[in-house]
Amino acid sequence: MPVDSLIINDFIKKNQLFPTLEDNELNEFIEIMSVEEYKKGEVIFTMNDIPKYMFIIMNGLVKLTINGSEFKSLMPGEIFGEIGIINQAIRSGETQAAKDSIIIRIEGEKLFNSEFLNSSIALKVVRQLSANISSYLITREQATTQEIIRRGEGDFIEFKSTLRINLRTGQKDTAIEKASLKTIAAFLNSKGGTLLIGVEDDGNVLGTETDRFPNSDKLLLHLTNLIKDKLGSIHLKFVDMHLVNIDEKSVLRVDCHSTASPAYLNFDGKEEFFIRTGPSTTSMRLSKIYAYISDRFY
Repeated sequence: MPVDSLIINDFIKKNQLFPTLEDNELNEFIEIMSVEEYKKGEVIFTMNDIPKYMFIIMNGLVKLTINGSEFKSLMPGEIFGEIGIINQAIRSGETQAAKDSIIIRIEGEKLFNSEFLNSSIALKVVRQLSANISSYLITREQATTQEIIRRGEGDFIEFKSTLRINLRTGQKDTAIEKASLKTIAAFLNSKGGTLLIGVEDDGNVLGTETDRFPNSDKLLLHLTNLIKDKLGSIHLKFVDMHLVNIDEKSVLRVDCHSTASPAYLNFDGKEEFFIRTGPSTTSMRLSKIYAYISDRFY
């Protein structure tokens, strides 16, 4: 394979972008890709462009704007442009390189042409891209809480059974509180996401009643104070929380937006930095934090 193909293959495998593809299928898929460089400020596509390509960021940072307002930052490993390709529609926004970027470009027309790509491979690719589209909708808060529960946990969604009660002991437990705060911090430091409290991992709705707050206001105030004390008041404006009634039970929905400055979790005198890595919340090693913060925030 050409050098570019080897680089693309390594990047896609490392980031687990198309995990259902076998090695031979991935090699065939890579044949309809190329690597392009975009300088800071260069437009990648506009609303008036007919969709021809999908893009995967290898290095750099891309800004997506909709209706003239910045919608989100796209970072290495993210796939974008696929909605226009799949729907055969004019794009609803535009993208621009926020810094010098190296981007993989996928030819949309060849994706659906069996002369260039086996249809079974194309189907696997489209299924993966459809999951990405769902993720975009969730981060834009266009999905109902019921729909989020139905889809289950993922890169932008996490469930917690309770906010403060340990179900095994039946007692209040600061470790349970920390678990929710870790998720909130990770969403703030990454690309945003939604935390549902009162929902078990399998989607079963327990309800916030298990936490034994005297009323909903006390529950919301408790989480607000936790965020203030453990993450800092500056981050509250990036967190929206409200209660939703599902199956006659109350679920606390916490929508977290990508924050403008790093969110450090200070718990028991120990300061930690969390990010999302796929569907997991990860504590970042000190040796890696500076590079991540420099790339993500500055």
